[in-house]
Amino acid sequence: MVNVRLTKLDGTVVEKMVEKAKYGGIFVSPIPFRGSVLGFDDALTMPPDALTLHLTNEDLFQGDWSRGPAGTGEASWAFYDYIVQLQRPLLAESWEMPDSDTFVFYIRKGVHFHDKPPTNGREMDAHDIAFSLNRFYESPMSYLHNSYPGTIESITATDDWTVVMKCKPGKASLLMAVTAGFCKIIPHEVVEKYGDMSDWRNSCGTGPFILTDYVANSSVVFVRNPSYWDTDPLLPDNKLPYLDGVKWLSIPDISTKLAALRTAKIDWLINLPRDDAQQLIRTNPELVSKRLPSSGATIFMRVDNQEIPFYDIRVRQALNMAIDNEAIVKDYYNGDAATLCFPAAPILEYANIYTPLEELPESARELYEYHPDKAKQLLAEAGYPDGFKTEAICYSSQVDELSMVKSYWAEIGVDLKLEVREYGVWNSIRLSGKFTDMFTYAIGGMPYRLTYVMPKNNLNLSFVNDPRVNEAIKAIGENFFNDPKRIEIMEDICPYIIDQAWWVQLPSPYDYYMWQPWIKNYSGEHSVGYSAQQGNFTKWIWIDQDLKEEMTGKR
Repeated sequence: MVNVRLTKLDGTVVEKMVEKAKYGGIFVSPIPFRGSVLGFDDALTMPPDALTLHLTNEDLFQGDWSRGPAGTGEASWAFYDYIVQLQRPLLAESWEMPDSDTFVFYIRKGVHFHDKPPTNGREMDAHDIAFSLNRFYESPMSYLHNSYPGTIESITATDDWTVVMKCKPGKASLLMAVTAGFCKIIPHEVVEKYGDMSDWRNSCGTGPFILTDYVANSSVVFVRNPSYWDTDPLLPDNKLPYLDGVKWLSIPDISTKLAALRTAKIDWLINLPRDDAQQLIRTNPELVSKRLPSSGATIFMRVDNQEIPFYDIRVRQALNMAIDNEAIVKDYYNGDAATLCFPAAPILEYANIYTPLEELPESARELYEYHPDKAKQLLAEAGYPDGFKTEAICYSSQVDELSMVKSYWAEIGVDLKLEVREYGVWNSIRLSGKFTDMFTYAIGGMPYRLTYVMPKNNLNLSFVNDPRVNEAIKAIGENFFNDPKRIEIMEDICPYIIDQAWWVQLPSPYDYYMWQPWIKNYSGEHSVGYSAQQGNFTKWIWIDQDLKEEMTGKR
């Protein structure tokens, strides 16, 4: 054991004993997040879906591991978000704002790309940063190009170690998170030689792991980057990563995943349904587990069209009150779900802005209570005494929950048709916004961003354009780096957003994360930083191979 001394953001000193880490071993798991790799280039694929980049390439900033459970305990890293105070500079060593619309990033020296063609291990510099950011904002298929059009004035490398990003007036805070924690840095030679990184063989970055093999619908293999630059924030004499490598397996079937964890063929499994997790806890008590609130299915209703029912708040209120959330939690989830997880989830990072259901104003609180008679009355007042027909775009894994909604709404005369789409088609509809009535999406995290109510953002699936919300978004932007003021704004606007009933949020089930006891320095982290960093915890964890051999006979 080693004694470490850390300092919290408020200046409090934390002393704790941690195990001295050991090097070696391969971390084996199912492919994280959606269970498949959908692309290898985040200018062509949604960044969270270009999963291999989370291990092979890096951002300007990353979540500060020492602020999480392994360190001071100020962050859970259960949800992804960009909270300025919880980040640490990564490829950017430091930054400043000379004016309200300009960022200056000072780039870290001594960071090298993977030792493979076409870079052959050359040192990364500011020109790589500027190239990557410009490419991300300008590529027609890029998330940033489509979600934040017309927000960048220029991104320029003014010398080998300085990048200046000029934003359109008032857009700087909006772009800080997506620029600093959502855009992986790649070498320009890859694009110049191959056109892009859509072929996994072209993967090249500065990250802790190197992608060495990919077999579609089978496996993804990474090996340790022997020239990686970063060190353990708890044990700064230790170079990262500790693992020799990471192996992801494509395991679509849940029963196969459970068997693999039970027999120690994999080291880690997340998003386990309650019944399966509880069974594993009984049969394999040696497994370590953590329960976390997940993203609940949410039915967005278009409120931008006066010709459809959802334009009237009374209709939206009625649809919420017609659902018995308490019964869903009790009977469908066996009590293992949270009724209210949005706009802010009940996790450590959002403790200052989360308002428990019982503390909300009555008008907001009753939206989550079961009032079918009042729902009928509200529909009648809105001009729909006999109800109406509507449809919701969804994908297959949402059907069970939506079937319950369909049944509840039928009792107040609302006939819901479920339009089930294959995931790729569903996602295309989400990005384009081309649907008529409702769209179902699993939402969670990022309350400070307010993207789900931000005009012209493709996560604003109800097409909200509300003056009070817009003013709050503007104020949050102006106070993006002033945490106390930003918290104050969020405390005020969150109950208002709930009260407007722009969506129907169903109960959010608790997911279980489970891992083998020989996985050390891990406490259930999901994404250490922003959305495009899922699975990046492998940078800090280590395997106690002696314990593994003692328990399984294998190292």
